[in-house]
Amino acid sequence: MLTANYGEAGALARYGPARGLPRAYSGHNSMAAFGRPADDADVVIAVGWARADRLRAWFTEVTEAGRVDQRVAVDNDENGLPIFVCRGMPRPWSQIWQTEVRHAS
Repeated sequence: MLTANYGEAGALARYGPARGLPRAYSGHNSMAAFGRPADDADVVIAVGWARADRLRAWFTEVTEAGRVDQRVAVDNDENGLPIFVCRGMPRPWSQIWQTEVRHAS
C-alpha cells in the first residue's frame, strides 16, 4: 500500500494487519526513512491521493477501486478520497523513491 501521508500509513500499520492488508509505505516526511517497496512490487493500492495524475507518473495503469468511507461523521482529509489500484511500473522504486515519491506526498 502507498499512502500520501504519514497519518494514513500509521493507521494502516496499526489496523491493517488484523484485516490482512499489506504493509503501508509513504514518502511523506520521515516515513520515507522507514523504507520503500521492493523493486518487484508493481501492483499497489494507493490511499490518500485525491487525484490519479501523480500516480500515473509512476504506473502505467491507475484504476479507482473505491472510496474511503469511515462510516462516521468525522471531518478529516481522508474520508471520501479515492482508493486506487495501480499496476505496471516503467521504473523501479529504487529509482523514484527518494527523488519523486518522497517529494510528491
